[in-house]
Formats: sequence, structure tokens, C-alpha cells
Amino acid sequence: MAKEKARIKVELPKGFKAITGGGFHTWDFEAEPVIQGSIVKFGETPSKYKGKPPQKYCVISTTKGERTVWESAALAPLFDCKKGKEVFISFDGRKKIPGRDKPMKLFTVATR
Repeated sequence: MAKEKARIKVELPKGFKAITGGGFHTWDFEAEPVIQGSIVKFGETPSKYKGKPPQKYCVISTTKGERTVWESAALAPLFDCKKGKEVFISFDGRKKIPGRDKPMKLFTVATR
């Protein structure tokens, strides 16, 4: 896994008010295999590949802060939930799939 670069904290000029949070706090499922919290919002970003659909994500508010979870086949049920729904997600490991170079990531998604 790539090492995260140090972030630079910039002081805003007088009279300015921040309207963004300073980037995504993507969920690192290997360092934090379980998250629980409420869905704050859904969104999408343009794909970095020409002709591909946008990449969807949802932001979950946890006790450790907000976590951004990106859509994948294993996490598809999460994206059927409504904003405000309490969710529990755990990373269950990887499974080798014949004919694929990379193993599939396995998750459990639950709601209350």
C-alpha cells in the first residue's frame, strides 16, 4: 500500500470561510477493518478513465471521524441505503477468483 504523504495545513486569509473539508478521508479497511456510523451523504466523482461512468462514494460519520467508502460490487447494498441510515461494515479479507489477477475484497454490510 502506498504511503500517505503529509498534509499541509494552510491558514485562510482574513474574511474567508472554508467550504470544503480538505479532501476525502478514505476508509483504510486494512488499518481499520470495522466501521460503524451513519451515512452523511452520497456523491460521485468523474472517472479518471475516458468513457467510464463516474465513481460513486458515500461518507459515513463514525466516532473516529468521517470515512469515505467507494462503491464496489461487494459494497453495492450500501449504496441502496438512505442518507441518515446507521450502517456497520467489516472487511472480511480477500478471496482468489480464478481468471482474475487480483483477489476480490470481501465485506459484510449491515444496517439498523
